[in-house]
Amino acid sequence: MKRRDNLLLFAYVVLLVAAIAQGQSAGAADESRLRTDSGTRLTGLLHNEDCTDFFYTQAFPPGKAGEITDRYVDVIAGAGVTVLFCNTNARRTNYRSDAWEAFWDGYDPDGHDDQPFLATIPETNRKQFRNLIHNMLEVHRQGVDYPARIIQRCRHHGVSPWISLRMNDVHFNDNLAHPFHGDLWRKAELFRQGHPGYYARGLDHAHAEVRRHYRALIAETLQRYDIDGLELDFMREPYLFSKGEERAGGEILTRWLREIRTLVEEAAARRGHSIWVGVRVPSEPETALGLGLDAPTWAKEGLVDLVVATPRWRTMHFDIPLRKWRTLLGDRVTLAGGLESGCQPHAAAPVRHMDPECAVGAAVAVLTGGGDVVYLFNHFQNAGWSLADYQRRLKAFSSLAELCKLPRRHVVTHREVVVPALLLWNEHAGQRHPPRRLETDGILRGRQAGTVQPGG
Repeated sequence: MKRRDNLLLFAYVVLLVAAIAQGQSAGAADESRLRTDSGTRLTGLLHNEDCTDFFYTQAFPPGKAGEITDRYVDVIAGAGVTVLFCNTNARRTNYRSDAWEAFWDGYDPDGHDDQPFLATIPETNRKQFRNLIHNMLEVHRQGVDYPARIIQRCRHHGVSPWISLRMNDVHFNDNLAHPFHGDLWRKAELFRQGHPGYYARGLDHAHAEVRRHYRALIAETLQRYDIDGLELDFMREPYLFSKGEERAGGEILTRWLREIRTLVEEAAARRGHSIWVGVRVPSEPETALGLGLDAPTWAKEGLVDLVVATPRWRTMHFDIPLRKWRTLLGDRVTLAGGLESGCQPHAAAPVRHMDPECAVGAAVAVLTGGGDVVYLFNHFQNAGWSLADYQRRLKAFSSLAELCKLPRRHVVTHREVVVPALLLWNEHAGQRHPPRRLETDGILRGRQAGTVQPGG
């Protein structure tokens, strides 16, 4: 009896030690799970990696794709980034997807520059685009699943990995034969209507076919990749519905987001950990709501956990109304202020890259203006700053005290994204029409309405 008791005690101790070890291992594995303040807010520095920059700027000798991908993440982690958004799509994907075409589908790596895949690209741009596509294919041929490798390296550094999906990218929309496009983007019947110009051939999300297309990519992402969060990037591009249909479109989009949230919760149950949902929307609430992007309702219903209020690429905003956003969103979600890479005082001025002093000024404006965290978009590690300066400044972006030690500038800029009724003014900057009232009462549904100036 005593011997049996001793054996039972020994077995219990073994099991206890194993359980403790398992718990420690799980703790290490979970080091990069969402960095939060009391489990409700993201903290640190958020950084979105463009889906093409890495492939444009790197070379991939045989057998080196994984190592080079790791080094790219190493630099970002060394810059103090706590949440990394890996962008996997524009109009195609940068990995071998079963839901969408990959960027390299139709490309012959051994073919000439005038092969059908490349023939519609102007000769001045053909070699550069071919290099992009060839590099994506080469990473794949070396057996590297780019998003999976990014996620793995993030975990290694304790960085929280997210995937960011562009919800209506319109690059090269003036050339429907351009190989950047997937088949869906060549269906004219799916284009939004009512406005010419750069955004005219964006997809209209009122069409069920468009929403199914994105749902398929989201479902694949959640099935394939063990991520902490999924971001829906509505700033590429925010014009999702035909002119005059934004309010009705917003109701459609909210219903669709309920479906997406269900997919996310199902994936979280399979993974055994939370998966957050984030959205990027225009910097002003009135503009976002006027375009059908009802982030306040999404927050109220628990459909999103992160809202990034942000300008578009041409210019940074140094006065994002983050306190107004907080009032509309409530306290449950993380509110980030977005820093784009451009700086432009008015629509007719040249776009110049954000210099370090302006970036610091914009970050200070976010952290003193009501934002929880700074969110960087297209702040590439190869954009002209030295590596040491890049990492030093980015490390400061999560600390107001450190930012205030650095030189900074606060610049008067304009608003690139406006509701369709005001786009004519924006595109013809010389036509100075009087300020117009944006009728937001119905859209805001009882929330505080505001006045939007032309261009704003």
